[in-house]
Amino acid sequence: MGGQCRAAWGAPGPRVNGAERRALVYDYVTYPSRSDPTLTDRGTGMRRTTRVIVFTAAALGLIAAGAHAGLGGIVKSAKDKAAKVTGQKPADPGGLTPRKVQFDDTIVELTGPRLDQLIAARHQAISGFKERPGLVKRQGDIKTEIDALGEKHTEAITENENKRYEVKNCMGMAVEEIRQRKMQDMQQQMMANPRSAEKLLKLTAAINDAQMKGDTASVRRLGQESDQMFAATHADSLEAQKKCGPMPAPHPAALKIAALQDELGQVDQRLRDMDAKAMKLQADACGMPAGQVAMCWERITMYCGGGGAFTEAEIAALEERKGAACSALGG
Repeated sequence: MGGQCRAAWGAPGPRVNGAERRALVYDYVTYPSRSDPTLTDRGTGMRRTTRVIVFTAAALGLIAAGAHAGLGGIVKSAKDKAAKVTGQKPADPGGLTPRKVQFDDTIVELTGPRLDQLIAARHQAISGFKERPGLVKRQGDIKTEIDALGEKHTEAITENENKRYEVKNCMGMAVEEIRQRKMQDMQQQMMANPRSAEKLLKLTAAINDAQMKGDTASVRRLGQESDQMFAATHADSLEAQKKCGPMPAPHPAALKIAALQDELGQVDQRLRDMDAKAMKLQADACGMPAGQVAMCWERITMYCGGGGAFTEAEIAALEERKGAACSALGG
C-alpha cells in the first residue's frame, strides 16, 4: 500500500478521494517531509525526504517486568492470540525436544547458575529506571493520539495537501518560466553586446581551470555564483504568487501529528538509551560481554515462546526457573 500511496502522491494527477484518502493520510503520517511536515515534495527532480517512525520495543538486554511487554512477551502474546483464533492451545515451553547446540563466543550454555545470575542482574538493572513505565505509557498514548487524529481528519488533511501541492507546483513552473526568460534575455544581450558576457565568460574560464586542477570546492563555489546570475529573485516570487495565489496554511491536525511524531522520537530515544545502560549493567554484573547477555535473553525469549534449540541440560535448567525467567521478560 505504501508504494501505491507514494506513487499517488508523488506525481501530478487527479485529486485523490474516497477510500484512497485514508491510505494516503497513513502514508503522510508515516513518511512526513523533513522540511515541511505537511507538504510532500513532488514533481520532476524532487525527492521526498522521509523520516520513518520507529516504534521500538525494548532492546534484547532490557524489558521491564510488569511495565511493558518485552520481546519475549510480544512473541508469546502473538502466538497465544493466533492460537486462540485457530482453537489451538498456547505454546508450552515444557514440550521442547532436546537438540544439539553449538556453543561459541556468543552462544553460551544456559546453566542453572548462569540463569540465576542473569535473572537477578536483569531485575537489578530494571530497578534503576523508575521512570521507564511512565515513558512506555506515554509512548503508547502518543501512538494512539496519532492514529486518532489521522482517523478523524483524513479527508481534511488530504484536501489541504492537495491544495498546497497545486500552489507549490504552480509556483515551481512559474519561477522556472521566469528563469528561462532571464536566460534568453542574457543570450540576446550577449549577441548584441559581447562585452555584457564578460562576467559569465570569466566564471566559465575559472570553473574550467578549477576542474583541471581537481579543486572541487572552487568548482562548487563558482558554479553557485554562476547559477545566481539566473536565480529567481523576491520580485520573481511575488510575480509567480500573483499567478498561483497564496500558499494555504497547513492543516492544524497535520501540525499536531508532526509535533507528536517529534515527541515520540524523543521518547523512543530515551528508552533506547535506558536499554543500552541496562545492558551494560547486566553485562558487568554477570561478568559477560554484552553480546553474550543479549543472546542469552534472546534464547530465553524463544524458550518462553515455545521455540528455540536447547540441550537436555538447558531445558531442565529453564524448566526449573520457567516462572522467574519468563516473568522477567514481562511476558
